[in-house]
Amino acid sequence: MDTELPERIDTQIRTKLQRAIDTVKTNVPEEPKTVFVSTSTMAGELKYLGVWLFTERLVVEIRNPLDKARIQYEIARFQSAVDWVRLNARNYDLKNDGADSELELEFTTTDGLSSVLSANGVGCSELMDVYNKLFVPSFTGFVDEQ
Repeated sequence: MDTELPERIDTQIRTKLQRAIDTVKTNVPEEPKTVFVSTSTMAGELKYLGVWLFTERLVVEIRNPLDKARIQYEIARFQSAVDWVRLNARNYDLKNDGADSELELEFTTTDGLSSVLSANGVGCSELMDVYNKLFVPSFTGFVDEQ
């Protein structure tokens, strides 16, 4: 799994995001296996909503990762099954993304974790990779246990 920030992100932004990740990682008991940067376009401007770190058993959401004055993050268990998933795609066929593509992944787990990951542009394919690698196996595992 990819633990590096995507090359598509501007170098200065990537440095700031990495600083936030490094700060939070000191308080997380496991090393991330997957890193996802949640973005959205608001009024034509790209916004970095959060950084998600997925470890073997945990998920960490760093909110407003570019805010130097405040570090805000949440840690939750992510080893139980995914109970519900909704994909909302705009200008994206879940395979081929473009500059105007948008994707939201809403989910809940059997232990009550609920959140939304967002992507736009080429980040949509990155979010689909996260979905296929982390969410689909969990959802399938839950179905197999029934």
